Amino acid sequence: MGYCVIDTSSIVFGASMRRNAFSIARSAFQGSEAVISTGILHELEGMAKNKGKKGACAKISLEFVKKCNVRVIRNNSYPDAWIRNIAARYKNAIVITNDTALFNQIRKTGGKAFKLSRSGILKR
Repeated sequence: MGYCVIDTSSIVFGASMRRNAFSIARSAFQGSEAVISTGILHELEGMAKNKGKKGACAKISLEFVKKCNVRVIRNNSYPDAWIRNIAARYKNAIVITNDTALFNQIRKTGGKAFKLSRSGILKR
């Protein structure tokens, strides 16, 4: 079983499109465990304090984390650094991110990275 790391950008983007990034990942990568770091959780919690659409999407995202029983891995490093480390350390790790710079960095080093589309499809 491998890790399927879902970045804040994809979690919130999915929620804004009325999509659950964790459910999509589980369907696409059966046998992989959907995980986030404490840093990603803190980013979502910080965004949820905002008013407007982004804050509402972050609140929905936090509900998805709870509803889907997503494993939160304790880590003190910056979320993007943690994600790059997981992608490099575990060759069977999958990363879902809508952050273009992070996506390109992971792909450049031979990692498996996907972006979540508006329709809920994962694209390479």
